[in-house]
Amino acid sequence: MVVRLAESLQLPLRERNELLLAAGFAPVYASTALDDPVLQPVRLALEHILFWHLPYPAVVVDRFGTQVAANAAFDVLTEGVDEVLIRYVPDVMAPARASPITIEAPPASGASSHNSGSSSTAGSTCTRSPGR
Repeated sequence: MVVRLAESLQLPLRERNELLLAAGFAPVYASTALDDPVLQPVRLALEHILFWHLPYPAVVVDRFGTQVAANAAFDVLTEGVDEVLIRYVPDVMAPARASPITIEAPPASGASSHNSGSSSTAGSTCTRSPGR
Protein backbone atom coordinates (compact mmCIF):
# COMPACT_ATOMS: atom_id res chain seq x y z
CA MET A 1 0.00 0.00 0.00
CA VAL A 2 2.85 2.39 0.83
CA VAL A 3 4.58 1.64 -2.49
CA ARG A 4 1.33 2.23 -4.38
CA LEU A 5 0.89 5.56 -2.60
CA ALA A 6 4.47 6.58 -3.42
CA GLU A 7 3.96 5.59 -7.06
CA SER A 8 0.73 7.55 -7.36
CA LEU A 9 2.49 10.59 -5.86
CA GLN A 10 5.33 10.03 -8.35
CA LEU A 11 7.92 10.32 -5.61
CA PRO A 12 11.58 9.81 -6.52
CA LEU A 13 12.91 6.40 -5.47
CA ARG A 14 15.00 7.89 -2.65
CA GLU A 15 11.89 9.52 -1.16
CA ARG A 16 9.94 6.29 -1.60
CA ASN A 17 12.53 4.55 0.56
CA GLU A 18 12.18 7.27 3.20
CA LEU A 19 8.40 6.84 3.15
CA LEU A 20 8.78 3.07 3.53
CA LEU A 21 11.13 3.55 6.49
CA ALA A 22 8.70 5.99 8.11
CA ALA A 23 5.93 3.39 7.72
CA GLY A 24 8.10 0.73 9.38
CA PHE A 25 9.16 -1.17 6.24
CA ALA A 26 12.58 -1.88 4.80
CA PRO A 27 13.76 0.20 1.83
CA VAL A 28 12.99 -1.41 -1.54
CA TYR A 29 15.12 0.65 -3.90
CA ALA A 30 18.91 0.43 -3.95
CA SER A 31 21.03 3.55 -3.63
CA THR A 32 24.41 3.38 -5.33
CA ALA A 33 27.19 5.97 -5.38
CA LEU A 34 28.39 7.07 -8.82
CA ASP A 35 31.90 5.81 -8.08
CA ASP A 36 30.64 2.27 -7.39
CA PRO A 37 32.04 -0.30 -9.88
CA VAL A 38 28.49 -1.30 -10.82
CA LEU A 39 27.92 2.15 -12.30
CA GLN A 40 31.05 2.13 -14.48
CA PRO A 41 28.93 2.01 -17.68
CA VAL A 42 27.05 5.10 -16.50
CA ARG A 43 30.30 6.95 -15.75
CA LEU A 44 31.65 6.00 -19.18
CA ALA A 45 28.45 7.23 -20.84
CA LEU A 46 28.68 10.55 -18.98
CA GLU A 47 32.33 10.95 -19.98
CA HIS A 48 31.37 10.16 -23.58
CA ILE A 49 28.61 12.79 -23.56
CA LEU A 50 30.90 15.40 -22.01
CA PHE A 51 33.64 14.73 -24.57
CA TRP A 52 31.37 14.81 -27.61
CA HIS A 53 29.65 17.96 -26.36
CA LEU A 54 32.88 19.85 -27.10
CA PRO A 55 33.52 22.63 -28.08
CA TYR A 56 30.53 23.62 -25.95
CA PRO A 57 30.71 23.62 -22.15
CA ALA A 58 28.91 20.83 -20.32
CA VAL A 59 28.66 19.94 -16.68
CA VAL A 60 27.21 17.00 -14.71
CA VAL A 61 25.69 17.78 -11.32
CA ASP A 62 24.17 15.62 -8.62
CA ARG A 63 20.73 16.10 -7.06
CA PHE A 64 22.12 18.84 -4.81
CA GLY A 65 23.62 20.79 -7.69
CA THR A 66 27.18 19.84 -6.79
CA GLN A 67 29.45 19.51 -9.80
CA VAL A 68 30.35 15.88 -10.43
CA ALA A 69 32.11 16.21 -13.79
CA ALA A 70 32.69 18.76 -16.53
CA ASN A 71 34.30 18.92 -19.93
CA ALA A 72 37.35 20.98 -20.89
CA ALA A 73 35.22 23.79 -22.35
CA PHE A 74 33.44 24.26 -19.03
CA ASP A 75 36.81 24.38 -17.28
CA VAL A 76 38.02 27.07 -19.73
CA LEU A 77 34.76 29.00 -19.26
CA THR A 78 35.07 28.98 -15.47
CA GLU A 79 38.85 29.42 -15.29
CA GLY A 80 39.73 32.03 -12.68
CA VAL A 81 36.14 32.21 -11.39
CA ASP A 82 35.64 31.86 -7.65
CA GLU A 83 34.43 28.37 -6.62
CA VAL A 84 31.50 29.93 -4.75
CA LEU A 85 30.19 31.44 -8.00
CA ILE A 86 30.70 28.20 -9.95
CA ARG A 87 28.42 26.40 -7.47
CA TYR A 88 25.57 28.66 -8.63
CA VAL A 89 25.87 27.61 -12.30
CA PRO A 90 23.55 24.57 -11.85
CA ASP A 91 20.99 26.81 -10.09
CA VAL A 92 20.87 29.08 -13.13
CA MET A 93 20.36 26.12 -15.45
CA ALA A 94 17.94 24.22 -13.19
CA PRO A 95 14.74 23.04 -14.92
CA ALA A 96 12.62 24.43 -12.07
CA ARG A 97 13.84 27.92 -12.94
CA ALA A 98 13.51 27.50 -16.68
CA SER A 99 10.48 28.79 -18.48
CA PRO A 100 8.17 25.97 -19.51
CA ILE A 101 7.67 25.51 -23.23
CA THR A 102 4.16 24.77 -24.45
CA ILE A 103 3.48 23.30 -27.88
CA GLU A 104 -0.10 23.62 -29.04
CA ALA A 105 -0.99 21.33 -31.92
CA PRO A 106 -3.79 22.44 -34.26
CA PRO A 107 -7.06 20.57 -33.84
CA ALA A 108 -7.40 17.47 -36.00
CA SER A 109 -9.70 18.27 -38.90
CA GLY A 110 -9.62 14.94 -40.65
CA ALA A 111 -7.32 12.08 -41.46
CA SER A 112 -6.26 13.48 -44.85
CA SER A 113 -5.30 16.93 -43.56
CA HIS A 114 -1.63 15.98 -43.09
CA ASN A 115 0.44 16.09 -46.23
CA SER A 116 3.34 13.72 -46.67
CA GLY A 117 6.76 14.86 -45.57
CA SER A 118 5.49 17.30 -42.99
CA SER A 119 6.64 17.11 -39.41
CA SER A 120 4.29 16.12 -36.65
CA THR A 121 4.43 19.66 -35.24
CA ALA A 122 3.69 21.42 -38.53
CA GLY A 123 1.16 24.14 -37.94
CA SER A 124 1.64 24.00 -34.19
CA THR A 125 2.38 27.01 -32.04
CA CYS A 126 5.31 27.08 -29.65
CA THR A 127 5.25 29.59 -26.83
CA ARG A 128 7.53 30.20 -23.89
CA SER A 129 6.00 31.35 -20.64
CA PRO A 130 7.57 34.36 -18.95
CA GLY A 131 10.48 33.48 -16.65
CA ARG A 132 9.70 32.77 -13.04
